[in-house]
Amino acid sequence: LKAHQLNEAADHMQRLLALEPQNVDAMLMLSDIYGSMRRYDKAAEFAWQALKVAPDNTVALQRLYLYSRGLEAPTEQP
Repeated sequence: LKAHQLNEAADHMQRLLALEPQNVDAMLMLSDIYGSMRRYDKAAEFAWQALKVAPDNTVALQRLYLYSRGLEAPTEQP
């Protein structure tokens, strides 16, 4: 995705979180969007927020680990 598309996607997810502040999927999506933008600080921040809401969420834990180390999340393979 292009930078403006990622920014637009982040804006949409931010609006969703304003309406649904406990939405873990939106937090993880934001984490991945910021990770794709190589804004690992923001990516780790949203992964951490997701983990606070859902402490047993292994995806949130994985993302927090990766992004706090400045690494990109793996892409899913079919």
